Amino acid sequence: MLHIHREDQAKHFLDRLYKDGLMYHPEDDAFDIVDENNEKFFTHEEAWLLNERMDEVFKVMDDPCEYVLKLIILNKNKNE
Repeated sequence: MLHIHREDQAKHFLDRLYKDGLMYHPEDDAFDIVDENNEKFFTHEEAWLLNERMDEVFKVMDDPCEYVLKLIILNKNKNE
């Protein structure tokens, strides 16, 4: 299991979540994420691991939410 210890690792993790279509608000609990049918998006184990990684992200980044917003805007502008 990989852990996040540096900002570049945190950014890579967030980039990967975004590219894989799994991005959610970094401050949200992964256990609370649901799909369009209001069903849990992640398994219990996935949610636990995602929460653990997000805790690590917040320890090494000043504002991961701002980084995610920039990712969204950057990709939106690419598609226009």
